[in-house]
Amino acid sequence: MDVTILIPTLNRSFFIDKLLTYYEKFNFLGKIIIIDSSSQEELNINKSRVEKSRLNITHLPLISDEFYAMAKGIELIGTEYAIHSGDDDYFSVSGIKKLINYLEKNKNFISAGGKSITVSYNSNSKIIKGSAFYNLPIKNQVEAVDRLKSIKRYEQLPVYVIYRSTIIKKIYHNLHTNQEFSINYRRNFNEYLWRLLPPILGQGKLFNKIFFLVRFQTDQKYIRKELSDIRDDGFNKIYKKSLKNLKAVSSAENKGNKIYEISKKIFKSFVAGQLQSNCFIRFQKKLYLIKFICIYLMNRVANKGKKIHNYYTHKMSPYYEEELDFILNLLVKKK
Repeated sequence: MDVTILIPTLNRSFFIDKLLTYYEKFNFLGKIIIIDSSSQEELNINKSRVEKSRLNITHLPLISDEFYAMAKGIELIGTEYAIHSGDDDYFSVSGIKKLINYLEKNKNFISAGGKSITVSYNSNSKIIKGSAFYNLPIKNQVEAVDRLKSIKRYEQLPVYVIYRSTIIKKIYHNLHTNQEFSINYRRNFNEYLWRLLPPILGQGKLFNKIFFLVRFQTDQKYIRKELSDIRDDGFNKIYKKSLKNLKAVSSAENKGNKIYEISKKIFKSFVAGQLQSNCFIRFQKKLYLIKFICIYLMNRVANKGKKIHNYYTHKMSPYYEEELDFILNLLVKKK
């Protein structure tokens, strides 16, 4: 299979073990690159697990944050296609095959994705608490200007889909991954750029009837150790560099200023809506929170005090039942 899954990880070896067990079970024949920023103890556990696996895995130790780790990891890609993955994301092996087959036949598309869900569970009780559909935002309008105009401010990032490797490399080469800026600023602006760069670079295709991804949400977060010092060069500098990156990509690909101007406008709207902390935005957030609490309480009353959870995993189509069942059982399996 001509695809690479890139997995940055940090001190969560129990996830790596489960993930590799899944890909071994369903005979994933592509390439896996694990960019490992873990402490020495966790690093050794992952190294031992990788050595026992029959999968085609490159294990790269690198003390870094996620974006820089991915930028280094993409240098090792030798396949036609690539997927950005968390260490708790499970991609359907059968779904990958179907999406790659589509991209092989449709050279004008840069990416493809399918039906995705997110699963929440309690890491102590090993009980799944709920699940929901995870809507992947992929733009398929023919004109790049129209793709940019269709971006919604608060939608998910178009990260977890299959990209042509040339495209995902171009995206990461234009993100702020040189460790010169603070993690917070770099993460914020990288997420804005992730919204804008794929639509500039080409069309994406979304298949709602192809099972593709299970995202795993847990209360057990990253334990950050030994992270290298990163200095903060300030908001204005990184903002200007973001605009410069957008201009460089749009100019090279489209030989005109229209796309850049629209992407810059959208970019500024993200900044105005999410980074600036003025009184009006704070008031809007308070109203949203009050509305959310009222809806939640009304639902609890209507359901006689029972907690409300959506279990979309129970409504899945039978043709990918085996993979989904294996993933869910793997997540809640006690050691």
